[in-house]
Formats: sequence, structure tokens, C-alpha cells
Amino acid sequence: MKNMISPGDRFKVVLAVHLVLREGDKILLGRRQNTGWADGKFHLFGGHAEPNELALKTLRREAEEELGVKIALDSTELKHVRSILSPDHTRLHLYFVISKWSGEIALKEPELCSELKWFDINDLPDDITRDSREAIANIEKNNYYSQTDRDD
Repeated sequence: MKNMISPGDRFKVVLAVHLVLREGDKILLGRRQNTGWADGKFHLFGGHAEPNELALKTLRREAEEELGVKIALDSTELKHVRSILSPDHTRLHLYFVISKWSGEIALKEPELCSELKWFDINDLPDDITRDSREAIANIEKNNYYSQTDRDD
């Protein structure tokens, strides 16, 4: 008889989405603070899916919560998927390049992000998270998938 795993015992996957807002060769990054992860570093905007929330709904929600904009799904492209193995779960990060949105970009969560800034895609800051730097590089090279056994 096969070893059956009950649904409650299955390994968990944590879904996160990232907004890669582009204006030509410029990309929007925010400086993290008070999050407990990579505080003080620049990172792409985004967040985790809530229970029973699909990726595009998470993307739209995070855009409104963090930046106060509505994204246009017809100008949103999934450009990279990154699988990250952590000790007790797998993280699946989806990177969506967004070239069109409505509303004025504003810092809506100042308790979690101290500044937002546009950077040239070829001149990213030294104090950017390794995850964001690698994802942006993969997007620029049209590499649609990457994986790592670290979460930083």
C-alpha cells in the first residue's frame, strides 16, 4: 500500500508577487524598514498572497496598498518565476513587469518603506537586496525561471 500524505501534512508553498514598475529604462524600488527582513535595503514592491487569493488579485491589492495605483492588467507581464527553498517551506516568487497604471505613485506604507526611488535599470543601487538584483538581471536576460536554496 502506498504511503498517503494527508492534505494537512503536505509541504507548504508561500506565494509572493513583485511589481516591476518600468518607465523606459527606469525601475521603481523602495527602501525597506521595520519589516524584519532586509531593512535598510532597496527592494521591489510587492507582497504575499492572502488565503484563497490568486496572484493577479494579490498584485493589484499590493499596488494599491503600497503605492496607491491601479495597475492595468493588459500591460502586466509575468517575466520571471523564482523558487526559493527555506527550511520549513518553499517560496514561489512571481515577478510581473508593469508598464501602465493609473493614479499617482505615492508612498502609502511609510512605516514599512522609508523612500521610493526610480533607478536606471543598468545602474541599480549597491544596497539593493540580492533577490531583487538577481530577479531584475534575469528579467533583462529573458530568463523566466531561477531557483535557490536561500531566502535573502
